[in-house]
Formats: sequence, structure tokens, C-alpha cells
Amino acid sequence: GFTAADLKLIYALLSRPALRGVTQRELAAKAGVSLGKVSATLRQLEAAGHIFRARSGAFYFREPAQLLGRWEFGYLEQLRPELTPSGWRLGQQATLEGALAQAAKLPGVLIGGE
Repeated sequence: GFTAADLKLIYALLSRPALRGVTQRELAAKAGVSLGKVSATLRQLEAAGHIFRARSGAFYFREPAQLLGRWEFGYLEQLRPELTPSGWRLGQQATLEGALAQAAKLPGVLIGGE
């Protein structure tokens, strides 16, 4: 099983392919996990056959869809309980379409369906 830190790192790698060629220190900073955790997680993924290393030092996923499936289960068990999405209500004159259009203009805003 993956820990919450493992899952954060795996998500970063799956969602941002450019991170696969950066240093472990950069990877730790981008994923928000410790440098030691990056090293341990990469070793774990390599031992399990999820990744392989190129001569350049960059690594590649053997079956990214399979790893994404494992990540989804881990997310539900490990990460989802840690999240605290905020709730809100529309004003009387507001529409959902209008609120979505306004939110799309803001940087870093994510809208979920829960």
C-alpha cells in the first residue's frame, strides 16, 4: 500500500510528466514531500515494476494507467479523508453558470462535484 506522501508524489509524477527528469530535490519541493520520501518511493515503485530508469537518470512508467488505478484506491483511503473542501451557496440572483465563469478566471481555483 501507498502512504499519503507516496500518493502525493505519484500524483505529481503522473500529472506533470516534466517532473520525471528533474532532481529528487526539485521533485520533493514540487510534490510537497520530504527528500527522503522521494528516494524511498521511487525505489518502491522501481522494485514493484511500475517505473524503470533510463541511462540519463530520468524514469518512465511501464503501465501508467495501472498505477493511476492504484492511485485512485489510495486516494480514497488515504488522501480524501484529509481534504476539507469548502462549501458555498449561490446568491439569490446568481446562476451556477455565472459562478463557474467567474471562478474560471481565478488562478488556482478547483471546483468539485461533491
